[in-house]
Amino acid sequence: ALAALPMFAVLIIWAASLKIGWLLSLFLVGWGISQSAIGIATGPYILRNTPIEQHTLALSMNSATWSSSFVLTGLLTWLLMQISPQFFTNYTILMLFSVLGFSGLFWALRLPKNENIAEKRTKNIKRREYYQYDWPLIIRTSIPNLLIAIGGGLAVPFMNLFFANIFGVTTAQFSLLSAITCVLVALGLLYVPTIKLKYGYNAITYTQILAIFLLALLAFSDFYSAYWWALPLAVLSYMLRQPLMNIANPMTSEVSMYYVGDKNREMMSAIHSSIWSGSWFISSQLFRMMRQHELRYGTIILITVGLYIVGAYGFHLLIQKYKNKTKTKTLLLQAEPQQQS
Repeated sequence: ALAALPMFAVLIIWAASLKIGWLLSLFLVGWGISQSAIGIATGPYILRNTPIEQHTLALSMNSATWSSSFVLTGLLTWLLMQISPQFFTNYTILMLFSVLGFSGLFWALRLPKNENIAEKRTKNIKRREYYQYDWPLIIRTSIPNLLIAIGGGLAVPFMNLFFANIFGVTTAQFSLLSAITCVLVALGLLYVPTIKLKYGYNAITYTQILAIFLLALLAFSDFYSAYWWALPLAVLSYMLRQPLMNIANPMTSEVSMYYVGDKNREMMSAIHSSIWSGSWFISSQLFRMMRQHELRYGTIILITVGLYIVGAYGFHLLIQKYKNKTKTKTLLLQAEPQQQS
């Protein structure tokens, strides 16, 4: 997948330059599958091969890497175009970054070859039983993710349209706003281990509530766009909401993986990746239909707020169930020595 992702990126740029539509669609599908494959493998790999006390840090660093890459590529694009706009065209820059993606193979090959596979840690479980996934558990854990993903798909990809149509923000201005926001997201993700250490998994609920409140303020700025304070409110809400919602992501992934258990992690990761890919497609169609019926951007964002509230409550229940499950397991382990004696 690490080799296929940059390969398909190169092919997409090539097909787009030749304006071959069917070939472009084919390569986009391949790119999407490769991206999903990397996403599916990352979470379980991190949990298997890092010490348990470093799980939160490793998951946070993985998320921060993606946010930081957006900032870095944006700055490099601007710098290269300043150096030579005639040579560094959109095609050249996109092709350059895509080819640089192959360097990921160098670092991947340097990873430890002896992977700590879960099957080796569960020798007392028969092979045929190991692959019988706990589907009710997986589905129950997936529901909050599904609600958050559908809600996010209704709002996040269309924020540029919101700012452009409601406040007249240009593409260049929104790009600058997004770059600053990505910096805040990356910095916020680096503080996830500290936040979790202080508040535990309750930090998921706290950060999501704050993010939902800010998203509601962003929605209401649409209805009061004629006032001078509406744009500053929208900008501030957008910039603070993004880091808060992203801060929760590594912790929700961690608690979800812990809750479903070792044997369900790969399937949970696959479903989680499919949810985000599929739900954003569904959300984009819903967004199109809502706009065709002339629903305001603020109204659509408030629908997202409603979905987020239900999803956040679902995560809150999941956290409580995980705590009870962990407490019960601890009590059983403490009782075993007494029974043996």
